[in-house]
Amino acid sequence: MKRLNAAIIGVSGFGQAHYYMLLEQIAKGNMNVAAATVINQEQEPVKCGSLKALGAELFNDYRQMLEKYKGKLDICFIPTGIHLHAPMTIAALETGANVYVEKPVASVIQEVKAMQAAANKNKRFIAVGYQNMYQPELLKIKKQIHDALGGISLIKACDLGSRNTIYYNRNTWAGRVISNGRWVLDGPFHNAGAHTLNLMCFLAGEKLQETALIESVNAELYRTMPIESCDVGILDITTKTKSRILFYSALCMDNSLTLPSIPAMIIRGPNGFIEYNNKEMILTDKNENRKILEIPSFRLGTAFEIMEAVNGRLMHYDMFIYTPELAGTEVICANGAFESSTINDIAMDCLYHTNLPNGSKMTAIKDFNKIITIAYNEEKMFSDCNICWANPGEKILMNNYCEFRGGKTGKQV
Repeated sequence: MKRLNAAIIGVSGFGQAHYYMLLEQIAKGNMNVAAATVINQEQEPVKCGSLKALGAELFNDYRQMLEKYKGKLDICFIPTGIHLHAPMTIAALETGANVYVEKPVASVIQEVKAMQAAANKNKRFIAVGYQNMYQPELLKIKKQIHDALGGISLIKACDLGSRNTIYYNRNTWAGRVISNGRWVLDGPFHNAGAHTLNLMCFLAGEKLQETALIESVNAELYRTMPIESCDVGILDITTKTKSRILFYSALCMDNSLTLPSIPAMIIRGPNGFIEYNNKEMILTDKNENRKILEIPSFRLGTAFEIMEAVNGRLMHYDMFIYTPELAGTEVICANGAFESSTINDIAMDCLYHTNLPNGSKMTAIKDFNKIITIAYNEEKMFSDCNICWANPGEKILMNNYCEFRGGKTGKQV
């Protein structure tokens, strides 16, 4: 089999995952690494040495790399900051490469549309790095959910974690609304939690290989850390089929406390509800009978499944990959959240701060475990729960939504 020529832009941070995926493909004889852009080569001597030993030419500027290797690359790996996904992907497509880009696919919906237009123009594909969308059983899982429930009326989920000052200070875009003149809109639902939000949208889609169409978004965004963007958010989304997607996300959990006991995801329909996580699905029917729905080899997608799909497409097989058309729904929801809500600072007397052993600091909301549990179980926004720091957002219609211009961030690019 012909070895495919690959390039990579960035090998630090999460770029390390793409770097090791590429090394595995090289070891299997599937790919050669022709070139790599590493802007911090002095900080990555081992990876740079390995890439050179494999025959890669190193660059400090991705544009120079793509120009030199125009027409010579089969695929370019792009595991960079959110605000860089669109310009880098479009540049790679214009030089004839297919692209595997990290999630979320882009910061704003106009970038998603530009990326897809470039892919169509150059007859190339873009695969988006949502690992859970490449699990082999995904489409079977979705069909089983719809069949068991007789459709979907509601999907709700929590994605809770914590981030400290080191996390937000590690680069120029973490926790930012804008970086270097480009939209970022970093936040708990448009970065780490994007996996969950994206999956919810896909499962709510009526057709097997399609995601939901979004009718409206109502959101509440909050900030506990000294950052530009938010670190707490609730999104109440209505699809065009009137399904409700309710997503609670936060990056201010106190790790010293027991996290609230909330199922990873609840999916409700006419015939009952399903508790869904990465290990099993439990159906409770209308008569309150509980049943485990069997899924063979239930697991998250891994680098192996992702690269199987990407390699299949590169070899012109009709493999299912997660495209910008699908991934763009998460972007619409995230953009809608910033259209709906200002970023509300939570009063200092409602917070507490912790100094960590590594010298960083984190902030948590007082009684947040109790607050999030009540809101989730009662399917309410924080502003409906008599919480002193909560402010309601505005319901925003998203029909034919095609451009984010700043929303309620108070900023422009």
